[in-house]
Amino acid sequence: MPKYYCDYCDAYLTHDSPSVRKTHNGGRKHKENVKNYYQKFLEECQQKMLEAQAKNFQKRVPGAVVQTAPFPMQPMQFYCFVRNPPY
Repeated sequence: MPKYYCDYCDAYLTHDSPSVRKTHNGGRKHKENVKNYYQKFLEECQQKMLEAQAKNFQKRVPGAVVQTAPFPMQPMQFYCFVRNPPY
């Protein structure tokens, strides 16, 4: 029977049984590794969006007038769509 490999923890579990997987997936260290993995992914996604905004800002025509709304607007929010982490 092959061993189960956890991508988040970079470790092989001793047995490939549902109870061992459930115990491992419920552990503090595993949950922390999953959280760090997705946090890193979201930070990379956010950095790419910021770089794209900076690039678009630099492409603007010099001297162009930016029209503003007569009332304050909320800043735009961007989302990275990610599947729910597998617990």
